[in-house]
Amino acid sequence: MGKAVPTGRALKVQVKGRPERSAPVRTGAAKSKPQSAQRHPQASRVHAHEVQDPPATRMPGRSNALHSQSRSAKANGYAARLLEIRGLSMSALEGMHIARELGLQASRSIIQLSSQAIRAAHRGEFDSARELVHDAGVLLAKAGEKLESQPVIRYSGFMHDGEKEYVEAAVTTAFVSGGRIPDLRDLSVSPSAYVNGLAEAASELRRSALDAMRRSDPARADELLSYMDEAMGVVETIDFPEAVTGGLRRTTDALRGVVERTRGDVTAALRQQSLENRLRAIESRSQ
Repeated sequence: MGKAVPTGRALKVQVKGRPERSAPVRTGAAKSKPQSAQRHPQASRVHAHEVQDPPATRMPGRSNALHSQSRSAKANGYAARLLEIRGLSMSALEGMHIARELGLQASRSIIQLSSQAIRAAHRGEFDSARELVHDAGVLLAKAGEKLESQPVIRYSGFMHDGEKEYVEAAVTTAFVSGGRIPDLRDLSVSPSAYVNGLAEAASELRRSALDAMRRSDPARADELLSYMDEAMGVVETIDFPEAVTGGLRRTTDALRGVVERTRGDVTAALRQQSLENRLRAIESRSQ
């Protein structure tokens, strides 16, 4: 008989006179179970604690209704708030519109009064010119008080133009009449409006200088030219950005051209007067 071999291997038995053959060795183990049972030994067992309750039934219709109600409530709240914002905005814009119309009307009136004052000053009607300048100042002060609550309108372009024309009238009247030149504190205007008005008042003196030359008074024209030179010297030394001075550089350039033309006219008038004086002197000696 052959020897036994380890379990799980074939046993070889050799009998005399017969060829060797192999036979499976039974180890006494239980029959193998199906593969599915080996992999999931507990698959066929159902325990009480492993039984789960079915998930709660959802109600999509009710959830959507609640969500829709929430959105509707929020939308209604926003609608009410937006209506309130609209009312506030309309009220503020209405106030700005009224202030703008008031400012435009006041600015036009101030410019008209200032123009009349300048013409009166050139005609030599100084009392009338001063009265018109005073009226323009009163109107400007009243407009400033009414527009104090609307700074956007108060310091807008058309009010700046009104202030500038008012300064031009006041300074021109002072130059022509020989009075005291008012400053920005006297007139209660912005610095940019004052310096621009001063430059334009100097330009206005050309008209008075030409009138003096037509009256055969070149000495008076030369005096007015000196005022123009002094005013131009002042505004030329003011060097700030255009946003601060309100376009003073352009006004100064225009004034420089006016001064140079006036200088040429006054020089020609003075030379002509000198020539006429010499001719009269020669005539008097010949007689």
